[in-house]
Amino acid sequence: MHHLILLHGMGEFEIEQRFYGPFEAMLREVLAERKLDFDEHIMLHRIYYTEVVKDAKWSVFHRSFPEYHGTIPPMFDKQIGFGRYFLTVFMGDVVAYSSTEGERRLRNYVYRQLDTIIRNDAPSFSILAHSLGSIIAYDYLYDLFGKAPAKRRRIRKDGRQRLEHFFTTGSPIALFLLRKAHLMLKARALSRNPVGVRRPRSSWLNFWNHQDILAYPLERFFPRLVSDRHVDTGSLIFNSHLGYWYSRDVAEQVADALLGRTKGKKRPTAKRRR
Repeated sequence: MHHLILLHGMGEFEIEQRFYGPFEAMLREVLAERKLDFDEHIMLHRIYYTEVVKDAKWSVFHRSFPEYHGTIPPMFDKQIGFGRYFLTVFMGDVVAYSSTEGERRLRNYVYRQLDTIIRNDAPSFSILAHSLGSIIAYDYLYDLFGKAPAKRRRIRKDGRQRLEHFFTTGSPIALFLLRKAHLMLKARALSRNPVGVRRPRSSWLNFWNHQDILAYPLERFFPRLVSDRHVDTGSLIFNSHLGYWYSRDVAEQVADALLGRTKGKKRPTAKRRR
């Protein structure tokens, strides 16, 4: 049984209906085509953190722009209004996580749920994290596996906690490495294994679309650790960034990795260099 933990990205969507539910349905379909029972092979765990800074974000939006009368401005009728909404309610999660208080609140909330899953159900686990969720997951895994042994967090009393696979989608991890900007001037100073991946048994697959301006490739930052997988999730800012949850390509590669069938799939590098 593979324990797969899902961690969504920024914003306030109906997470279950729009993301987690459709992705589970696609995984079930993929396994069924491989003549395998989903419930015998995969246990899904869902984490939701949208409520942590929701009130603060809406307070900023409503107090700044009372002319919208507490509603969401239409996307096309009032593009400036919708842009303000997007920056406040979506990018607001990123701003919050970049602050000391916001990072503490979001980390504490997500870490507690991850700890509970690993402590009670999943000594070995995989994480699929999207967008800002991939940043939080990266920080969590770094605390477990990337730090010096004496400084690592210990979740299980027996010390047996093992990452099987790390799947990142639409991830700005490369951008967030600027939190340690001095490391960008010394490429060899990057941790060779910040998240506990032990190849070839485990893997870190980074799914990205060159049309998604929030997604970054990672192979050049973590050579021989990350495998960048280019996928087509659309060409517009919203569908390209959110489309990983609906991508058959992503679901198939995740399923094959969990089943131990990961293949060295080539990526179209020509598009990536544009």
